[in-house]
Amino acid sequence: MNKRMILPLAMGAAVLVLQAIFIVTLWKPDGIRINYPAANSSSGASFTATGSVWMAPGQEAVDRIELTARRPGDVSAGAVPADEVTVAATRLVVFDRGTPLYSLHLWQAPIELPEHGAWELQAKAWAKGGRSIVSNPRVFTVADVSSRFFQAWDRVHVITFVVCMAVIAGMGIAAARGGESFMRRFAPVYTVVLLTNELAWHLYYFMAESWSIQDNLMLHMCGVAVLLIPVAMAMEPGRARDRLSAFLYFWGIGGAIQALVFPDIGANGFPTYRFFAFFISHALIIGGSLTLAASGRARITIGELARMWVVTNLVMVPMFFIDKYMVLVPPYAPSNYFLLGYPPVMGSVVDLFAAWFGPSPWYIIGFELMGIPVFGLLWLPWAVGRKLAARRAARGSDREPDDLEPAQA
Repeated sequence: MNKRMILPLAMGAAVLVLQAIFIVTLWKPDGIRINYPAANSSSGASFTATGSVWMAPGQEAVDRIELTARRPGDVSAGAVPADEVTVAATRLVVFDRGTPLYSLHLWQAPIELPEHGAWELQAKAWAKGGRSIVSNPRVFTVADVSSRFFQAWDRVHVITFVVCMAVIAGMGIAAARGGESFMRRFAPVYTVVLLTNELAWHLYYFMAESWSIQDNLMLHMCGVAVLLIPVAMAMEPGRARDRLSAFLYFWGIGGAIQALVFPDIGANGFPTYRFFAFFISHALIIGGSLTLAASGRARITIGELARMWVVTNLVMVPMFFIDKYMVLVPPYAPSNYFLLGYPPVMGSVVDLFAAWFGPSPWYIIGFELMGIPVFGLLWLPWAVGRKLAARRAARGSDREPDDLEPAQA
């Protein structure tokens, strides 16, 4: 085996093993967790708490959810906690043109606390049969802090986007100039940074009680790219490497650029850990995909575009059924890998497709239509570049022999 393959395969396997451990750990019939605010963090007095909940035997087993905030009591000193604040939480629901279809495992609860200082949050859910389950307590601080809710295309987003584009462009230019020799030096560094960031992100999410089998497996388009780009960089020259690199060029850039333009990170704006991990990951996916193509490892042709289109549609078939039948396992809700299950709850262009064509799988028609201009734009620069190169070559071959004599003298 190619020795350069050992690093990406070992680190990719580590990500998958870690996810398997998380799946086993979270395989419980009932569960309720608080995702936001994070433990030991600071928040304003008015905010929306979020979390997840599930109760056997299925996604509609949960009857009601409440969130309670209280002052942490100093048991050793015999202090009595202040008055409690209790609010009803609601589960997020997937709608089709105003009609509710089904509930998700996620809940939210707007709450306002009367005083600054330390507070303890605890969520409780009841099943329709009467049994209940309580979350672990979550202690945080209410203070005068600026909101960390991410705002698309504010100053921070614009600056971050420009920095990401500069890094991506630098990677592409270096690959175009250095070719194969650059890739051999660059690949191990890229692999370590990309997959270390991925491992840290999954660990962080699990420790923050936010990781779930429905949301965080490596089954998103970007997740597949994270595992495959380092492999493509380490492969020996050949048709398999060239085709995989061309495939990842379309998938990596086509999927991740939308995440940079319309990030879905909610209350995790600058300078939270998730903010940095999100932009690092997606910038590296785009940069790695471009590097594979710019180094000469991929031939971006209309034939490769068509092949990618066919493979993507074939992959979407089992992915659709994975999304659909995730309701059978905790937390008993459909997943949304490849965005085939339902429109993202934070809003996206998928809402427009759903309004035009209907719920999944019908709004997939919109994906097919959107893919034509998106992937066409990715193919266009290479087609134009080849045509310009052919014209320059033709002009050079059309020069008269007499014109060459001074140079030959």
